Amino acid sequence: MFLKVFLLAAAAVVVCAASPDEVRIYNGQTAYIRNIPHQVALLNVSKPATNQHFCGGSLIGPQWILTAAHCVVNYKPAELNVRVGSSFFAQKGRVVPISRIVVHPGFKPSTMDNDLALLKITYEVFATGGAMRLSVPLPKSTEVFAEGTSCTISGWGRMENGLKSPVLKEATIPIANRKLCIRNYAGALISITDNMICAGFFNATKDTCAGDSGGPLTCRGKLVGVTSFGKGCSVKNYPGLYASVAKARTWITEETGI
Repeated sequence: MFLKVFLLAAAAVVVCAASPDEVRIYNGQTAYIRNIPHQVALLNVSKPATNQHFCGGSLIGPQWILTAAHCVVNYKPAELNVRVGSSFFAQKGRVVPISRIVVHPGFKPSTMDNDLALLKITYEVFATGGAMRLSVPLPKSTEVFAEGTSCTISGWGRMENGLKSPVLKEATIPIANRKLCIRNYAGALISITDNMICAGFFNATKDTCAGDSGGPLTCRGKLVGVTSFGKGCSVKNYPGLYASVAKARTWITEETGI
């Protein structure tokens, strides 16, 4: 299976029990951080500055980021930074240290269930002048987004040429037919749980990919899902899989007050 550590790719990535696969955004277009101000880049501080990015995340409050558990479960806070407010993962914006990592207690690496984690940054971040909201609203725990709902995925993951995009990319995808997703993934011996959302195209036109993991799936202005995994990148019949934010609302509120 591939973990969606890369962004807007044409197909989803699947994660293996011990080592999830990567994902990226295929067939995406250039995005601007002013239109996706909640998007952040996760950085591994032990690597060269030009190659620190490995996952994405979303600001859900002035001091909290929601990302994928598989991105951070093996890290300590001191090993990570986040870049906020930039369309580029290696320049501009602000680089902020992380003070705390909270992995969802129900996260299961073998199945990728509850693939969510919260990151607390060392200080609050706000838009210059306070004219723009940086954090993205969250759905209610009972909120459902129907098949066909138009959503946006974004990130710096691998593109069609296999290279990571230095500039933020985005693509528009729909919430997919859940029953068909479950059936197709069952054929690949992958179970889609109630804590997962299937989104994308069955004809493999747009998808997230390696490097996109942890990034946002936003629908109607709300953070509905977190890029998790899939069966490769832009693989026909296998839309991407995203961790459901609505299903984790109680946990998010308990940890952050949001």
